[in-house]
Amino acid sequence: MRGLVTKHRSVVLLALPLLLAGCAVSRVALGLGEGGEAGSISILDGKTDQEVAIVDKAGAVANVTGGSASVKTLDSAAFEAKYGDLLSGLPQAPRTFILYFKENSVEPTDESAALLSEIFAEIKRRPGADLEITGHTDTVGAADVNDTFSLRRAAEITSYLFAQGLDKTIVRIAGRGERELKEQTPDETPSAINRRVEVIVR
Repeated sequence: MRGLVTKHRSVVLLALPLLLAGCAVSRVALGLGEGGEAGSISILDGKTDQEVAIVDKAGAVANVTGGSASVKTLDSAAFEAKYGDLLSGLPQAPRTFILYFKENSVEPTDESAALLSEIFAEIKRRPGADLEITGHTDTVGAADVNDTFSLRRAAEITSYLFAQGLDKTIVRIAGRGERELKEQTPDETPSAINRRVEVIVR
């Protein structure tokens, strides 16, 4: 883009840059992503680093020329009509599942256990699926113990999926212990939100 750059202000789940007329004019179209969220893009003047537009609504289309941008929003039918062919060629957005665990246990809560069949169905629905499973703990206990415990939680979910016939070659697992708290708490604080496994299906 001549004199312009785009900068992600939050997770942009679907952005389609269409370069026209030798980059003299550019277009950025923002569609829906995972969970129906659009994310956002800041369009900055590459020379001054000044923001010239924000694209932050699903269906928004920014036409960028020189150091300025105009933004309009299309309804879902118009957006699909204009960009449907391009959208159909894109890979599916990742889907994230969060499973919560009983205190001091590698057993998921009943509500989370009920999601396991949905996770497996999502994997089977995607040709060439890739799976990332990451375990977490709250701050109760020693950090090194929690590292091991979080990995055990991830392994427990993985074992269930293997038992259903999941291809073992498409899975990566990790344990992050208490290093990536979803709820910031002091040390030695039980937290149902932090006792979790995050499963990302791509």
